[in-house]
Amino acid sequence: MNSRNEVLIASLLAIILSSGLGVASYCLFAEMPFPETPIKVLDLHTQKGGFSANEAGGVFEPFDIVFLYAYLTIGGAEIQNTLVRFTFRTPSNAEFAREASTNESGIATTNLTISLDQSNIGMWQVFASANVTGKVISDQLSFNCQSLNAQISVYTKRKGLASAVFLPKDDVCVEAQVAYKDTPVAGVQVNFEVRFPNNTIFLMQSSSTTTSGVAAITFQISWPSENALGIWHVTAETVVYQQPINATVDFECQLLPIVLDVYTQKGGYGQNKPSRSFTLFEMVYLYAEIRDSLNETVPDKLVGFEVRNPTSGKAYLVGSTNVSGIAAASFRIPYPEDFIGTWEVYARAEYNDTVILDTLIFKCEVLGMLDVYSQKGGSGLGQESGPFVLNETVYLYVKTQDSLNQAIPDQPVMLEVKSPDGNTFLAQTVQTNASGIATLVFTIPENSSSLGTWRVYVHAFYNTADLFDALIFRCEQQG
Repeated sequence: MNSRNEVLIASLLAIILSSGLGVASYCLFAEMPFPETPIKVLDLHTQKGGFSANEAGGVFEPFDIVFLYAYLTIGGAEIQNTLVRFTFRTPSNAEFAREASTNESGIATTNLTISLDQSNIGMWQVFASANVTGKVISDQLSFNCQSLNAQISVYTKRKGLASAVFLPKDDVCVEAQVAYKDTPVAGVQVNFEVRFPNNTIFLMQSSSTTTSGVAAITFQISWPSENALGIWHVTAETVVYQQPINATVDFECQLLPIVLDVYTQKGGYGQNKPSRSFTLFEMVYLYAEIRDSLNETVPDKLVGFEVRNPTSGKAYLVGSTNVSGIAAASFRIPYPEDFIGTWEVYARAEYNDTVILDTLIFKCEVLGMLDVYSQKGGSGLGQESGPFVLNETVYLYVKTQDSLNQAIPDQPVMLEVKSPDGNTFLAQTVQTNASGIATLVFTIPENSSSLGTWRVYVHAFYNTADLFDALIFRCEQQG
């Protein structure tokens, strides 16, 4: 009994020992796992996207600044002071590189300004790489550059100035300004389409933009033409860096009313416009211009002038238009002070069975005064001096006064002396002295042609007025 129990106990012990040794053997000889290697990550992105591996970096356009960030970590921890190389590949497959080191946040940064160039439109690729503990890690992204803000404006010009109204036979200049974000775009072909007022096509023409971004065409409005009058339509279109753009403009072709414009040497241009003032004894030159419905001057037409002075007196003058379409007439304002006041001029002409009119007013006022006389008298406007004889010396004096009857010193005065035969004997400009008096001295030649009536004319330009006076004297035989 005891021996049987002893055998059973011994068997159980052997089994237990055998199992224990197996476990011990497995523990001693089984493969042991090593610690895991930390993961190294380089994440490249822009301010618009690409935050995960190989993700697109967004859409940009010319003049944009693209900021690129390379975020370097090992096992989730930022790696500082590590050089990152950025390689750029343009849409035209040109490549260039830049380098930057990671900062305290593990980020290396660089940027790129996209210039305005056709080669920059399309898909860009950027590659970033860094060497970390002998191993190169990298990431890449792409971003698209598109033309989003191209601009075109179109306008018309007449004789170099912007205009929306033209006449038949006018030259019309159409200009298109092409820009990108207000920067001119050169070398772009612009296609122009011009349509008559009835919407049929008149012209299709192309032109390339200059360095200032302007493309232009010029054409003449045909006349006579049943299609010329009315509203014309112009379209300009182009493609700027793959972006189609267009603009339109309208202009009007019309006939003008036939006009008569009367004016003086001192102004009054335009219908019913006043002229500047004149003074007593001043010469008034009247001009009347006729223009037809094409704004062209009309020659060989009679123009009548009715001049009304402040005393209710009237004078009638007639002129004929010259090759420039201008008729002229003139008169001198009389001296008496009764003629100070408002003068009226009425001009009348006929063209193509149509009566055309214009009016003009001007004031006569004291703007200054000249008074020429000799040592023998003649003071006062348009007076006569006492007589002279052959070989006698003549002293001419010209007194000047302003509108307040004050002397005008240092005033140039032009004197012209004409001999009895009507020829100019002497012409000279003399300066007034401190008392406002100019002096001219000459001797009458001792020959028979000097006998007769001598005339002296004096002018001075002062205070917008052509001051004038005249003097006559006779040269007689002595005795």
